[in-house]
Amino acid sequence: MIDPSRHAVLWLLIFFVLATAATRTATRYIRHRADQAEAYLKENAEPGMFRNIAIAGIHVHHQVWGILMLLFSGLMLITYLPERGLWLDVLAAIFGTGAALTLDEFAMWLHLEDVYW
Repeated sequence: MIDPSRHAVLWLLIFFVLATAATRTATRYIRHRADQAEAYLKENAEPGMFRNIAIAGIHVHHQVWGILMLLFSGLMLITYLPERGLWLDVLAAIFGTGAALTLDEFAMWLHLEDVYW
């Protein structure tokens, strides 16, 4: 049995691993489709769950969503200081997902350029 005081850490770890796997899979799928058809990268590409997101023609990397998730969950943790329970577990899961999305694009931090596309 896991100590209840460690549940939040477990949820953080589970969601970090799941988000990392999902992000790598989705990114490889998008790259595969882009390699098959250059038109897929255009804004008028067919809609779907796995596609690039562009705002005003600028590709929005998933690290942006990860940073926003980290900021949101950190702010909620600091503001409300939830005790053990559902809210702490949910915020830990959001933090783990945000950390995975952000760290997945660490190469872009390192090179300060779009190394994937």
